[in-house]
Amino acid sequence: MTFCLRLLFVIGLSLPLALASGAPGVAETPEVFYKGRQMSMIVGNAAGGGYDVYARHVARHIVRFLPGEPAFIVQNMPGAGGFQATNHLYNVAAKDGSVVGLLQRGIPLSPLLETRKVNMSFDARNFNWLGSVNADTGLIIVWHTSRHKTMADLFNHELVIGSSSPTIELIPLFLNNLMGAKLRIVQGYKSGNEVLHAMERGEVEGRVTGGWTGARMIVDRWRQENKVRFLAVLSPKESPEFPDTPLLRTFAKDDTQRQIIDLLLAAQLWGRPFTLPPGVAADRVALMRKAFDAMSADEIFLKEAVKLNLDIDILPGLEMQAMLEQLYALPPDVVELARRSITP
Repeated sequence: MTFCLRLLFVIGLSLPLALASGAPGVAETPEVFYKGRQMSMIVGNAAGGGYDVYARHVARHIVRFLPGEPAFIVQNMPGAGGFQATNHLYNVAAKDGSVVGLLQRGIPLSPLLETRKVNMSFDARNFNWLGSVNADTGLIIVWHTSRHKTMADLFNHELVIGSSSPTIELIPLFLNNLMGAKLRIVQGYKSGNEVLHAMERGEVEGRVTGGWTGARMIVDRWRQENKVRFLAVLSPKESPEFPDTPLLRTFAKDDTQRQIIDLLLAAQLWGRPFTLPPGVAADRVALMRKAFDAMSADEIFLKEAVKLNLDIDILPGLEMQAMLEQLYALPPDVVELARRSITP
């Protein structure tokens, strides 16, 4: 038998075996693929923080709604403000449905709004978003000794606020640059809680926070003691916890400012966004989304969240995907004005 004939003979024998074994490159049903699968959950933040706690909570419960009892290993990948994990998930991670990411809430809109020179080798619209388990409420908080009683006072009197991150400064910069507010930003604090303690010491008068969840333990006590005031809610939707505090968008002077505010605050609606990389087979994406939705309504999942003091406010993946498409379709001049308004 010649070499070529022998080669064809070997290929002919091995092909049925490969098909039967589910070898790489051969389509498997999702039920077969996920059976006993070792899954990875990549978190773009350090261990122990809010994102990490949510990631591990979801990892424990979503597997109950996937076939074949797969299991997750959570991998923390902090660095570069969340872009390291995002770029890895988009460009490096397996595209077979075995890797899920929990990205920082600001990441999906970064290609539109980011003004720094950072490595962003991804298109947020191409991710397969599973959904978010938490919407967050931002607030403009002032200490009770401040002369600022309402939002109108921000445009007449300087307010000194503390900052622990450039991300926190986006709304203050927008208010100053586009709406004429008088906010003086004091940088260098290591955390949001450190800014709150600085308020208590009188070093600063207020804080702009993107997440009420992280500030609640300290600020809720102050609220009961009438030591703080809330000037505006930083979210696209009304907050049931702050029914008497106006939304920031109510102070917009025209439709363009309202569009920019909605763009800057959209990420509040997907406070903890989970996603699959691009390129995952449609049937596996559909199965993961179905599992995510079932988990979100599960009594065991919700009860444990209460014990962990985790707020649950679900945004389904398809809704998030649709919202991103709408935001990326905003007129270029509006997006450019938004970008300029948050540039220091």
